[in-house]
Amino acid sequence: MEVRVTGALMLLYGMPITRIAVLTHSDITAHNTPHLRIGEHPVALPPAVHQLLQRQAEHAVQRSAVGRVTARPGWLLPGYAAGTHHSAAALARKMRFHGLPAHPSRNTALLAPAADLPASVLRETLGISISAALQWTRRAARGWNTYLTLRSGQKSATNSEPPWNGG
Repeated sequence: MEVRVTGALMLLYGMPITRIAVLTHSDITAHNTPHLRIGEHPVALPPAVHQLLQRQAEHAVQRSAVGRVTARPGWLLPGYAAGTHHSAAALARKMRFHGLPAHPSRNTALLAPAADLPASVLRETLGISISAALQWTRRAARGWNTYLTLRSGQKSATNSEPPWNGG
């Protein structure tokens, strides 16, 4: 269940595992439309993801070092020591074990919103720094200027037609 929750949040919202590990029950709201507080503003949750998070929250059990069940934790992903959350390193290991490496998966997930949202909105929505948001929007830029500049420089250097023009 922890892997499904982590994978869903990482792949849908590009959340870093360090942020997923510290989510609490209060980060999930279920008023009229379910939301998850990621950054400064709550983000709408698809119904299937909301149900997954609710199941995780309901079944989150924390055991003490001697094996006793402790009071219901506030963490969505409780750790092994009483009162702590699951460690990001342990979640990353579980993700790799199930074929979902955290870094490439998160990078891929961040490209879609970075292509559609301005950096300031990306920063507020996903809770990342403005410099990171600017880098992501540059990486996801859909402009063709760089491509055309490179192609024109390559054409003049080689003085040949591109392969799709039969040259």
